[in-house]
Amino acid sequence: TAEDMDDIVVSVPLDAGEISVEVTPGNDRNFSVIALVADDDTGLVRSYKGETIADLGAGEEVSLSILMRIYETAIIIPDYGNNRLVKINDITGSGWEEYEGPTGWDANFQPFDVDLDSEGKIYIANNNSTATYSRIIKIDDISGSNLTQFEDKGAGISAVGVDRSNNYIYYATVADLTADPMISSGLYRAATDGVEDTAFNDSINTLFQQDIFEQYFEGNDDFETDPDVYEGAFNICGIDIDESGNMYLAVVCYNNDQAEVTTLIIGYNPSLEGQGFVGAYLDISDTGTLFPLLGITDILIKLPHIYIANSGGTAGYDIVRVNTSENALFEISGNLGDNVSESREFYGPWRFVGEFNEKILILDHDGASNNKIISLDVSDDNSSIVVSGWQTYGTTGSGEGQFQFYQ
Repeated sequence: TAEDMDDIVVSVPLDAGEISVEVTPGNDRNFSVIALVADDDTGLVRSYKGETIADLGAGEEVSLSILMRIYETAIIIPDYGNNRLVKINDITGSGWEEYEGPTGWDANFQPFDVDLDSEGKIYIANNNSTATYSRIIKIDDISGSNLTQFEDKGAGISAVGVDRSNNYIYYATVADLTADPMISSGLYRAATDGVEDTAFNDSINTLFQQDIFEQYFEGNDDFETDPDVYEGAFNICGIDIDESGNMYLAVVCYNNDQAEVTTLIIGYNPSLEGQGFVGAYLDISDTGTLFPLLGITDILIKLPHIYIANSGGTAGYDIVRVNTSENALFEISGNLGDNVSESREFYGPWRFVGEFNEKILILDHDGASNNKIISLDVSDDNSSIVVSGWQTYGTTGSGEGQFQFYQ
């Protein structure tokens, strides 16, 4: 593709080895290659994609090597209330398969979040606070082959994110708001084989536990006028990593009397050794209840935007979009509910899935009922957010095509 020429599309068999194409000479010729996985392939990856840009002179023959990355995958669903992981090929529910956890775990298998590495291997955050079951689980495929169990943390795992550029796994434990004093989430990094990065983990948790709010908001009006809101504990609800290895966290903070909640979106570059903050957005709201998690529940990076699942709060039952910026507070640019009619209704956006895919896919529920997956497209029209392509799949229950995302 290019601005000054018509698009050129060439289809070739998978074993072609190379692709030859005649292109109108000029600058900024964008080459995109998509490799589709065979329909009968049982793996999670459905396609790979690579892109590069080249300047082409008249009569010139140019060879390009294009690095291919995962483009689209099957949809992996943490069906927490049914103690299973579900794989479907797409939003129609085709190709349904289940994984019921390691042998003997049974009801202790409580998948809360999932992510995939660059090879399509699955990392599962098991949100169970019982010793032995409080850990990340890695499997190669939905059948559970090559099971690897990460270190037991003694607290449920609330979120997991994979740095596919540097081959790190980041994950967080659930905060204990009933303890006295309350205990905040722990944040951890491990290699893909489960080996913990102890030095990093000690450093990041010291930073987050003691200094995080002052790092962001010293001199900020909200911090100066209401500092007590930071004297409680924080719970990391969601983690996502961009292609550069920057980590983004969705965090809910509670003060000591648990009456006020601060919502944070944190950007952090782990390679900058404690000085890597890249921005944050702050929201303070009163809440009448503590559990289930209030306000933001997950985060999705599709640069230049961040998408936040908001299952409560004053905006209520929505997905919020935030613009990224370097060394400045993030800014909310809108929400995906502006264009949603009654037939396109969020009951409680909970967890993003299928993040490799072009569409946004979200697990949606209102507790015991209305459990479904929503697929949608997002575009911009004169700075307004346009939602289209709305599709849903699933109902509440324990059979095929049924879910119980949270209880």
